[in-house]
Amino acid sequence: MIQRIQSIYYLIAMILVGLMTLWPLAQVGDALIDINGNGTSGPDSPIPFPLSYIGYLIIFLCVICIWMYKDRKKQLILGRVNYFLLLAYIVVISLSIERVINTPEASSAVSYNVSIFLPLVALGFLFLANRAVKKDEDLVRSLDRLR
Repeated sequence: MIQRIQSIYYLIAMILVGLMTLWPLAQVGDALIDINGNGTSGPDSPIPFPLSYIGYLIIFLCVICIWMYKDRKKQLILGRVNYFLLLAYIVVISLSIERVINTPEASSAVSYNVSIFLPLVALGFLFLANRAVKKDEDLVRSLDRLR
């Protein structure tokens, strides 16, 4: 059934990652650090390609996970892939921001926006969704043993 709690968790994670692609992540001096590549573009940009593509891939995997409610094993595998993809996304964003901060042109004043914390919250919701899928799978297996 599509109205399970993990569908809500996947939907919240999708919304959080989608919101993250709309706002800049941080501001170093006068330069905005944006995952779309708009704020730090150029040949020596710390973000080599728009990281929002990875965000769109995470959103797409969440949609697939929601619609794979009949096959919980594949849903669990895709949920884990999505979880690790979001974890790698957070690491790449952190390294990109650190690279901008360590440039000689950057001032020491760094202000982070709210959108920097959205992937961490989305990671928590993906974890909860995977746990709920695993719980459903264990429940179905226990009922199959009773038959």
